[in-house]
Amino acid sequence: MICVHCDYDFDARGTRKKLAGGKINECADCVEELGTETAVKYTGTANEASGSFSISRHASNEARDKYMKDLKNGVDLSR
Repeated sequence: MICVHCDYDFDARGTRKKLAGGKINECADCVEELGTETAVKYTGTANEASGSFSISRHASNEARDKYMKDLKNGVDLSR
């Protein structure tokens, strides 16, 4: 497939494209440079003690990473 921004021939089904996201007709490099990925990031967690499950929605990868880091830091991992 040819990228609409840079005319680069790229594999739309490749791993790099899947990780970058973006529109089907954009290469991974243009998605990252132009910031065209608009998918909402989700994080799911399960509580073993109660069996409950929660889903959190994040505006960006950084917000998701911060949430997971805060969650990890709040849990006693020394057991």
